[in-house]
Amino acid sequence: MKHPVSGEIRELSKAEFLALFSPAVHHAIESAAKLPGTEVVVCFECLQLDSSHVGERVATVMGPGRTRPTPALEQAGTKLGDLPSNFKYPVALWRV
Repeated sequence: MKHPVSGEIRELSKAEFLALFSPAVHHAIESAAKLPGTEVVVCFECLQLDSSHVGERVATVMGPGRTRPTPALEQAGTKLGDLPSNFKYPVALWRV
């Protein structure tokens, strides 16, 4: 899957996906992944090189009835954040 800003969205195994985040949040990510209707967990990352937020990541669950429907990843401009300096774009996903 390709995103217009972040490029190829890598599909990772559970272990590879969790390795993107601090061990302190692994339990929270795994718990969210078990919620009914969750199809994928997506890693969004700030890619703005001149931002103090560069490299910040957030995991969000997607699927029917979840935070965002899975097809939203395929729509141009999918991002999180309200200012260009902290926009986070999808870079990886884990299919649960």
